[in-house]
Amino acid sequence: MNMKKLGALIIGAVVVATSMFTALPAANAEAAAKSAAADNKILGKTTEKAYINEFFNIRIPIYHNSEVANDAELAAQNECDANGYNEDSRVSAINSGDTIVAQYIHNPKKDIYVMIGKFSSAEEKNEYMKHMNKNDLTNTLAIYKNDSSYTDVKGEIKKIDCLGKQRPVVMITGKCDGEDFMDVHLHYVQKDYHISYLISGLGTNQVELLEKAKRIKKQ
Repeated sequence: MNMKKLGALIIGAVVVATSMFTALPAANAEAAAKSAAADNKILGKTTEKAYINEFFNIRIPIYHNSEVANDAELAAQNECDANGYNEDSRVSAINSGDTIVAQYIHNPKKDIYVMIGKFSSAEEKNEYMKHMNKNDLTNTLAIYKNDSSYTDVKGEIKKIDCLGKQRPVVMITGKCDGEDFMDVHLHYVQKDYHISYLISGLGTNQVELLEKAKRIKKQ
């Protein structure tokens, strides 16, 4: 499994799914423009045990022996010039309306991508909440089914216990060169921003991380 190549395709699928809403008429564009610009806190941080984001009020465990991408690696994930690329660059891109890879966490068998973006209007936010899971499922399934390395590929939107309630996630399962693989995507909204937590790779325990996710503060 070429994890880097696959990751780029999955990121692309999520970006395309998100971009389907950006062409909507922004009746509340003025209100959106007045919303507070994000600061570096919106990116979150990754410790040895978890991804933590105070803005989105989430703490999601990561796999043991995982590595966290540095600025140069994140520049590559976001197809940006690595020269001078840093947290400020990522926050600026979010505030400009781009959906970016804010964190990339990986080990030899699994990748975790954290993608963050900003809504341009209330209409865009509403449509995202209604249709993002379906759009993501369609796009991601197409990627796997167009690659002969993957067989028995199936996808569904399934509800799991996550962050204190039943939440829908996009789930893809199948075989990669004879080994089980699974993708699980959680899409979540907080105020004018959205976050996607994508877990991809070999094995079938990806859902367990999301089921162990917690809120940092009670709401």
